[in-house]
Amino acid sequence: MILEQKELDTDLISDTCAYAVLVPEEGGEGLPFLYLLHGGGVSRNFLTNLQPQLEGAIDDGVIDPLLIATSSAGMSYYMDSHDGSEQWETLLMA
Repeated sequence: MILEQKELDTDLISDTCAYAVLVPEEGGEGLPFLYLLHGGGVSRNFLTNLQPQLEGAIDDGVIDPLLIATSSAGMSYYMDSHDGSEQWETLLMA
């Protein structure tokens, strides 16, 4: 699988959304998508650390091939803030 680290510019959060995505070498068109939500304070590097286990699970047929992504969401809990300054839930559902 190919690990790509990217950033998304959006007005929904105060900074760019840094994220990582694992894509099968054959491409990901038509595959299921998993948005991997990690615990608070962890970054997109969480996916980098899990890459060997995820690849092994796919290679062993434990899980089917899929696209996997995670973001650096700080301590947002992936929720929209009360004052609307950080809209993580809205971003993820868009």
